[in-house]
Amino acid sequence: MLSRRAVWMVVLTVGLVVLPLTLAKDGDPEKKPIAPEVAKLIEKLGSDNFDVRETATKELTKMGAAAIPGLRLALKSDDPEIRIRARRIVDGIMTSMAYLKEALKDSDAEVRKEAAEVLERLGDKGKEAVPALVEAMKDKDEAVREAVIMALLAIDPDNKALVDTTPLKASVMGKYGKLLKRIHVPQDKASYTEFRDYGTYPATDYAGYQGIPAGFWVYVYPHWYIWGEQKK
Repeated sequence: MLSRRAVWMVVLTVGLVVLPLTLAKDGDPEKKPIAPEVAKLIEKLGSDNFDVRETATKELTKMGAAAIPGLRLALKSDDPEIRIRARRIVDGIMTSMAYLKEALKDSDAEVRKEAAEVLERLGDKGKEAVPALVEAMKDKDEAVREAVIMALLAIDPDNKALVDTTPLKASVMGKYGKLLKRIHVPQDKASYTEFRDYGTYPATDYAGYQGIPAGFWVYVYPHWYIWGEQKK
């Protein structure tokens, strides 16, 4: 009978075959193959030998973005040691500037959006990525563009690339930060015109949206932006 680790290795190895076949069949760019060397290193994360686990952790960290697909799968492992180490490695890779700048150009829109969101959370620490963010403002995906603009607002609010962007207007030229929620309410134009800095409002349900957090409300037609903090 196979051990849990042996079973996990089989899952990873099968992934090497299944994922490329899925790509060929469905043409889904979001499914990425797991490299054989990544699968082997992930197996070693659960080794009984501490030095082997440490070496595998360092090697996977060095691999960066190439290790992410396998590590995401490893987060679901039955082995707690593999899960914990995989989480630590993923977090380390995904907050590195090298990874984030490269991820902004990934073929997967969700990866690009996620990278922008991480950069937004990093704030001033993400200055190295400003040129990449400015370039990413041309992204074909609207959700990615908005995430990129929000990141740029958090890192370099005076950047000239932000002039005339809706999120900049919605932040009242940097007055508010930490966007909590955006809701689509075009009918409110009749009451609030195209722009209104409404100020603070408690948590509420509004216009069919539930569980809206308390914050600073700004209306820029056709959306309400709810911000978490006032900067100035």
